[in-house]
Amino acid sequence: MKKTLRRRRRPGRHHLLIALLFLTGALPSEASEYLAQGHFVIHDGKNLTTDVETNVTAAEGGFSVWVKNCNWLMRWTQSNEPFDYQECGTDGRYVYSIYSVEQRALQRRREGRPLANEFIGTVEDGSIPNPGTTRLANVLWWTLASGCYLSTNTDVRFPPIRYMDLPQDAYLWYANQKMAALVERDTKSPFLPSRVVFMDDGLEIGWPGLEPPDAAAWKQLQETRRLSPYENGFTNCVLSVLNYTNLAAGKFPVSAVLRTYAPVPHARTAADLDWRRHLLITVTNLQTENLDIRTTVPRVPGNMFLADARFIKDKPVVMTFGYITPGEWPSEAQAKQTQSYREAREASLRAFENAGITIDLRARKRALILGLFILFSALALVYSVKKLSRNAKSTVTQQRKK
Repeated sequence: MKKTLRRRRRPGRHHLLIALLFLTGALPSEASEYLAQGHFVIHDGKNLTTDVETNVTAAEGGFSVWVKNCNWLMRWTQSNEPFDYQECGTDGRYVYSIYSVEQRALQRRREGRPLANEFIGTVEDGSIPNPGTTRLANVLWWTLASGCYLSTNTDVRFPPIRYMDLPQDAYLWYANQKMAALVERDTKSPFLPSRVVFMDDGLEIGWPGLEPPDAAAWKQLQETRRLSPYENGFTNCVLSVLNYTNLAAGKFPVSAVLRTYAPVPHARTAADLDWRRHLLITVTNLQTENLDIRTTVPRVPGNMFLADARFIKDKPVVMTFGYITPGEWPSEAQAKQTQSYREAREASLRAFENAGITIDLRARKRALILGLFILFSALALVYSVKKLSRNAKSTVTQQRKK
């Protein structure tokens, strides 16, 4: 049943908080089940190509966010994206994202130029959206679905809403690069943030070159101190809730704004920043009853080209690889049976070999062979002992019969 929203004004803040703080108190960690729907508008403060002030609407769209038992599922449309819709969800272990190009595929089929797939997908380790993969999902998650995570993670460094170090931001996420943050939370369930301030720590982080790193370079993250006056850090972005509503003993945001910032040339202080973009989120419908959230993993309605990033933490590292999957999210075992996985693993081994890091792999192989030899030797010894024991018992029995 739909509920009527009652807006209540939250007292405003007049300055950015620079100190690092995490306010949790004695907040319980139980999760709520709810649905939030609404729309968003993205405004560009500057043209990112010409660096000219614009303050124009860059994109807009609608969204739905379902939350159940600390898991979540989001669906949205965005005016400046070439997709019918986008979905992102988690089962607590992986984050699944799907982008529909079904209408484009139908048009190509009518033109006699069929596409091999109607959907594009990614699957990644973790339970939080990757800002390098789905930027809007990350903002929606912090605004409407982060309560459970924040109740169980009392750190002062968090996976950020955005990185400054493009174009390698997706891989910075895979490498678990976090950012210092001030997080203030509401004291009512579902304990969502009222304000989040992310602080760049004054370091440019990345791999050599502009391309994504290969397997051998994966552990070679480089840190370079930013130029003055930003060498000690600056405000990366601020997410603020503007209005709330109370519903079913809970308190939910009904409007929030994200403002992102960037350094400017010839700045005098770290407070001299350009605002690059702001995103306004407005919730128009909330439900806490009569929900039928059976799964928080997006459904795959047809053939999907999948970018699989589940094996980046393997040894040796297997970088992201792609393949076509027919209407399902493949298991890890199924993914390892694909030709793409085998090629990606072989490429990783070649990268290690070219970088002169093959000794570790050979040592691991020798250790495996030695371990198997010890195991089989132990089993043979156990078998021999049991056989000797049976023979001894048989001899005793025969002597007693005589």
